[in-house]
Amino acid sequence: MAEGQAPSAGVRYAVETLDLAVKGASVYGREDLIARLESARGLLSGSSVTVYVVGEFKQGKSSLINALVTQSVCPVDDDIATAVPTMVRHAAQPAAIANYEPAGDGVGTGWSENIAIEAVPSHVTETGNPGNHRRLKSVTIGVDRPLLASGLVLVDTPGVGGLGPHTTRSRSARCRSRTPSSSSRMPPRS
Repeated sequence: MAEGQAPSAGVRYAVETLDLAVKGASVYGREDLIARLESARGLLSGSSVTVYVVGEFKQGKSSLINALVTQSVCPVDDDIATAVPTMVRHAAQPAAIANYEPAGDGVGTGWSENIAIEAVPSHVTETGNPGNHRRLKSVTIGVDRPLLASGLVLVDTPGVGGLGPHTTRSRSARCRSRTPSSSSRMPPRS
């Protein structure tokens, strides 16, 4: 649903039904049920849709995202492979955020920092960040593109599978452990 666009009649009915169910669960003291119902309500009122672009190594996932947004946002080259999930979403001004894994033993929460758009390749590619020595969970890039303005989020993922020398179990496991969360938010739209 686009920002500012009214929800459909079906969505309004579903939200009203969930609100009624929350009231009923409150009467019976079902805090567990209330939390689940409110979570479902949040999904209905959310305005973004995330599309993960998944495929084998070096098969054009980054190029596809660049073509869709008609801008070179994901690094592409014969010698470059995406090593860290890269979220591309709408932002009024170009911006990039590096989202790091928790420090040390991996316990706790990670942290984020703003990075220059020009620094994205050194964070998300195997060439710029070999073996993910920076311990990144994901990078979020915000650009002002019409396709993304309605809440569409595209995620460029590291390659998986394939028959080439890039295929290893440890790399596949690393890729799965770095799936970006929806907490990587760009500043509010202007």
